Amino acid sequence: MVKQERALRTRSALLQAAAEAFDEQGYDGASFTQMCKRVGISMGALTYHFSTKDDLVAAIQEQGRETTRVVVERTVSAAAPPLRTAVDLTLAVTDLLSADAAVRATARLSRERPALEPAWQSLWASPLRDLIHRAEGRGLRPGTDPDTVATLAVHLVTGAEAGIRHARQTQGLQTPRATRELARIWQLILRGAATGPGVESAAALCPDPAPSAGRDERPPDGVENTP
Repeated sequence: MVKQERALRTRSALLQAAAEAFDEQGYDGASFTQMCKRVGISMGALTYHFSTKDDLVAAIQEQGRETTRVVVERTVSAAAPPLRTAVDLTLAVTDLLSADAAVRATARLSRERPALEPAWQSLWASPLRDLIHRAEGRGLRPGTDPDTVATLAVHLVTGAEAGIRHARQTQGLQTPRATRELARIWQLILRGAATGPGVESAAALCPDPAPSAGRDERPPDGVENTP
């Protein structure tokens, strides 16, 4: 039993080290030697758990995808109007990218190795597009093209990911501010794309947050009420 518990702890530590390595250096740059040094184990101990790099990638991908699925399902199932839920989904995915190395690694590996299925982006981008299409006539301003809004929303998340990576690589920063920045961008967008009480005063809906603030800066419930 003690040996089993130790093996589980070692495997968990390896997955974390591998996630950080793949996140920072990609598939080609990450090496077993680096991972062993991060965890403080021998190469034999690593290959006992994962005999090849692809085995390790598969485990990281499974972890990152499952974490993303759980957050997406929880966000999408919330009893909120579709446009509000779409905004919440972009903020939730940005939160994950800020906080979870396995999710960042999964996102990067999906781009570097497109044969890996399902692509990480599809886990959240597809439901995001569905939500925005459902918001046509139920929050989007008349004449607003939902496909364009959906494409913009996807670009916002991928842009947030790029910003998170840049901050971590150049400054070694944890990036909770990425979600706050995205919330402010949404406030600006909703002035032109959404309709309903509260939207016209969107500037007042996102006050300057305290440094420790997180998801509280998302748009409030009134942003997409149908007039």
